[in-house]
Amino acid sequence: MKNLRLFSVLIVLICSFQAQLIFAQTSTTAERPKFTAGDTWTYRVLDGWSGNEQKQLQDTFTGVEAERLMFQRIDKSNNASSNFKFDADVNNCRSMKGSNDLVCAGSYKFPMSVGQKISYEKLPFESGLGYSNAECTIKTAEKLTVPAGSFDTFKIDCSGYWQRVLEGNASGSLKFTIWYAPSAKRAVKFTEETTWNSKVQDKKTTELVSFKIQ
Repeated sequence: MKNLRLFSVLIVLICSFQAQLIFAQTSTTAERPKFTAGDTWTYRVLDGWSGNEQKQLQDTFTGVEAERLMFQRIDKSNNASSNFKFDADVNNCRSMKGSNDLVCAGSYKFPMSVGQKISYEKLPFESGLGYSNAECTIKTAEKLTVPAGSFDTFKIDCSGYWQRVLEGNASGSLKFTIWYAPSAKRAVKFTEETTWNSKVQDKKTTELVSFKIQ
């Protein structure tokens, strides 16, 4: 009877270890997200120095066109609407001003895993007046709490530079960190800082406030 009890305890310990191992493996990988039309995320944008809220943005997935993921963004401060395109890995697709050549690039590559490195070159600004280059590394998988709740995330650290080439010429460095949450299908936090003439030009934090996905 004593040996049977010891055997039972051993089995429980082995099963517990296997469960922990499986969790450790699955928590450090993420598959490409699948979106449904109507999936919606609302973010707040905070000033990087004061922490004051500057605006709220609502992003809605509207469908797929010519193999591009289509999202509509509404600035809730003025109800201004704009449309954005992404590739299958949810990286931005943009064009330089006056060009029809679409460049899709960014810091995501699926399946996503800790230790993964991603780099991109000449991703146009939203304005189309210049571009940015960056090298990114998925540093760790960690728990993060934002206004929308607590999430298991992948922390992606990126650094690089930006270059304005139209309607003026300027350049500087940039660094940003993204916390991507598989359960939300998107980033739940984003911090960024740009430098010009060796001085910080802009600094802000974006956090997920609420979301509705299927």
